[in-house]
This record gives sequence, structure tokens and C-alpha cells, in this order.
Amino acid sequence: MAKLKEPRGINSYQNKLAIAAENIIYVVRDNNITEIRNPWFSYIHTVNFSPFEKNRLLISSSGFDCLFEYDLHEKNSIFEWFAWEHGFNEGKDPKTGKTVYLTRNEK
Repeated sequence: MAKLKEPRGINSYQNKLAIAAENIIYVVRDNNITEIRNPWFSYIHTVNFSPFEKNRLLISSSGFDCLFEYDLHEKNSIFEWFAWEHGFNEGKDPKTGKTVYLTRNEK
């Protein structure tokens, strides 16, 4: 039994089940649960097993406007795409109304 934060995305393929719960992905396979974590996961709303590569998981994280492709054997990200790095990087400071730029760089 697993206790999850509000599940938002779910997908199954062959003998695997993936569940997105806020900022963690749970992959269930052969009665084992593996967690996939990434500091850029926030408000994950979509998980989808790749129909072309049986050990790949596609993840959409709307909190940081990014997409990931994960290798399930290695448990690592093999592709990342951030909207901020492709022209969607301007926001508004809610207090001042000034333009702010979104980036992975804290500075």
C-alpha cells in the first residue's frame, strides 16, 4: 500500500503503472514501487510510457513549464525541455508589476 499526495497523472503499459503525485513519480512494476524525484518536478500532471522505447517515461511538469524523458532502468533524465529556455521566460512580479525573467539560474 502506498500513500500518495493528490494523484494527477496515471498511465499503464504492459506490466508497469506510473502515477504522478504533485512532485514525485511512482512506478509500480512486479509488486515493487520505484520513486522518481527531480528538483524541477512541480505540479506534474502527465506521465506517459513511451510507445517506442519500452523503458522510457515521458513527464510534463507544469509548475516549472518543463518536459522530461526518463530512462526507467537508469532512473535518470535523458531529455529535458524548459519553456523558459525557448522564449517563454517573461513574467510579472505580482507586487510591483515589473517584468521578471524566469530561468534555472538563481542569479
